[in-house]
This record gives sequence, structure tokens and C-alpha cells, in this order.
Amino acid sequence: EAARQPALPGLPPARYHRCGKRLHDGSSLPVHPLPRSSRSVARLLERLRSRLRPRLRRLVPRQFRRDGVVFIHIPKCAGSAFLDAYLGFQTGHVTAREYRHADPGFFDAAYVFTFVRDPLARFVSAYDHIQTGDLWDYLPAMKQLVDRHGGTVAEVAAALGPDSELLGLPWFAPQHTFLEIRGRLAVNRVFKTESFDADLDVIRDETAIRLREAAPVNRRGDGSASYADRLGESGVANLRRVYARDFTLFGYY
Repeated sequence: EAARQPALPGLPPARYHRCGKRLHDGSSLPVHPLPRSSRSVARLLERLRSRLRPRLRRLVPRQFRRDGVVFIHIPKCAGSAFLDAYLGFQTGHVTAREYRHADPGFFDAAYVFTFVRDPLARFVSAYDHIQTGDLWDYLPAMKQLVDRHGGTVAEVAAALGPDSELLGLPWFAPQHTFLEIRGRLAVNRVFKTESFDADLDVIRDETAIRLREAAPVNRRGDGSASYADRLGESGVANLRRVYARDFTLFGYY
């Protein structure tokens, strides 16, 4: 019925771990050995998702209900900094479809918004996040999974296919898959990581949200020279094909 959603929308971002905080449902991650097959990978991802996704009845934070908003956190798109400034905790990477399933009436009446990012910069940032390997106990297994597809970010980017298992990881899942319901964007506003500070002023003007001072945005992967050089011509060209819908929908030409 709905557009295909990323296979693992619930993993928390690295910055939240550094702050020593937890998801608002108190979830923690189990340690799993590296899976040996794609089927094993799928089972691992499903277990991680089930552990981290908040229970349906409390999926929508009370602050969202108070302010009449829904924020959809796409991985590696400044969502951690925003949620720290707004809620003081992380929601996990809950999709528009999941929020609407939890409470259709509230979702349909709410101001639904998100931050997106240049797909090339996001890919580099996601790769670097996974390569750290020490921020969450699941990252070493994810790193070994990614490394199967290439030894550098350029090799992984050039080899990425439309059916790659890497697109099932939330960091690499196309951004539109977090936002679409039945193939259409289900958000009121799409803001950009690249204009984060200015967009916070717009959010303040258009909603009842009260924000603390925002944490610095992790801009790893940003900068035309850094990510283009690291991805190489083949990697850039391939990512433009794989993430074509993100480039088109969000104006990254």
C-alpha cells in the first residue's frame, strides 16, 4: 500500500551516543556477530529495528503533540542537532508512514517537516560514520558489511546498485523513503542541512516550537571539493543515478 520504506529506520545517530544519552523509550542495542549472508543481514537489521523502534502507543513524543508538529529525522541530515535543541532526546529514524500509522488524525493535522542534505555529502558522511566503528556496538558489524562493497568510499559509491543491501541501512537509504506515503511526500516543509541556522528561524516563525541553543551540526562530507574528490567521477555519476529521486525532489542539481 505504501511506498517502500528503509529497512532500518530506528537506529540513533552517532552524536547522541557521544552525549551519553538514550532514546526516549530507553532502548539499547544488542551486540551481534557479523552475519554471513544477505538473509542473515536482513534478520540482524530487523532485530535492531525492533529493539530501537519505540512502542506504537508512545511513538509520538508529547512535545510533538503539544506543539502540533511532527519532525522526521533522516539520518545524517542535522536531525540530531535539531532534536537536542528541541526535545533534549532522540526519536530514532521514524518514517512518515510510521508516524501516521501511530496516530492518523494527529499526523494529518500536524505541521510535518524534516531536514534533507545533498545526497553526495550525505553518502560520504554516512560512510565516515560507519567507518568510525567505535561509537555504537553494532557499528563494527555494519562496517564489515559496508567494506564488502569496497575498500574506500569511492569504491563503495561506484559499486552501489539500485538493489544493493546497503540501501536497506538507514544511513544510505534514499531520503525520500522516510517521507513518502503511497509514493507522495507527506510533509509540509522540507528544510536543508546546508541552511540549518537560517531554517531554524523559519521553524520558530511558523510553529510554536521552543528551541534551546542548537548543537553544532556535523558537516562531515560537506564541501564540494571534499566529497567530490573522495567519491571520484565514477562514484559521483553512479550516486546521481541511484539517488536520482532525491536530487530531483529536493533541488540538488
